[in-house]
Amino acid sequence: MMCSLTQLAAQKAVITHSSPYSLHTTTDGAVLWNNTCANYAGTFHFGDFIGMSNDHTLMDTVFLCLGDSLQVIHNQDYNLSGDPTSVTPPGVTYAIYVCPPEISGPSLNAILTDLCLLSSEPPPNNLYVIGAPDTTSVSWFVNTGYMQSTFNNEYPMMLWFAPVTIDDVSIFGFEPAVQGGPPGPCVHVNTAQVLMLVYLNSIEALGVVSSEIGNPCKGHFKLEGGAPEFDDTQRYIISDFYLLSDTSVHGIVLTPPEMLKSNVSVQVQVPATGIYRLQVQDTKSCKSMPFNMNFGSCVPVSAYESEET
Repeated sequence: MMCSLTQLAAQKAVITHSSPYSLHTTTDGAVLWNNTCANYAGTFHFGDFIGMSNDHTLMDTVFLCLGDSLQVIHNQDYNLSGDPTSVTPPGVTYAIYVCPPEISGPSLNAILTDLCLLSSEPPPNNLYVIGAPDTTSVSWFVNTGYMQSTFNNEYPMMLWFAPVTIDDVSIFGFEPAVQGGPPGPCVHVNTAQVLMLVYLNSIEALGVVSSEIGNPCKGHFKLEGGAPEFDDTQRYIISDFYLLSDTSVHGIVLTPPEMLKSNVSVQVQVPATGIYRLQVQDTKSCKSMPFNMNFGSCVPVSAYESEET
């Protein structure tokens, strides 16, 4: 069995499955399999990037803002000679882990003992993989929010992806070498080159309060998402805070920069009445949608002073 296999496989984790195919044999009954395991999953490099993140060029940890897409291109330096049958197309996809993989093979059964494999109770003899469901070399890793919501209760998460050989890449299937034998007798994971991705959530302002009672020129809100939600050492940046009717007028962030953390109240103040536009980003260049705060009840200090004189 496998989960919904669609053309959006690069955006979703797919469960591999064991093929029940009847084996093709020669005229003397010998199984068409060379009984060797020279499989090698090969290496990859980065292609195009589409999105906001500024941390996507090094072969190290890559941060994906919500909506970002990273193209990964296999170098086609794989060896698939250990495929049990030539009837179905072997290939390479990417196995998913929650920590750096350690077991490279030589069989599916061996690889399934790796404690770092992403596990959400998949069927027996299977693992989660991601990548194009064909023999092409290009796969897209897209942060749609699927990974966070499916595997981490909608919180941001870091995942490791390693190239893995597969016996029937068109359906993400492993096949036995002999009738009734274990599926995937010759499988290789390249643990020497692993893609590390952090899937971030969108940056959002919550509980926005404009024109506080007793001080209508002050307001507050909380922020969540982005890099600070994943890493408590990261901070938000209020990149825009201006009056819509006069963009030369700017609001003031009263909360110290070092305190602009996830789920911490951000205190702001404005110098004049009106509606203000704000936008927030993080150190990875993930940006929030612009949002407004209405300080229509704000009376500037100068106005109070003119009334008193």
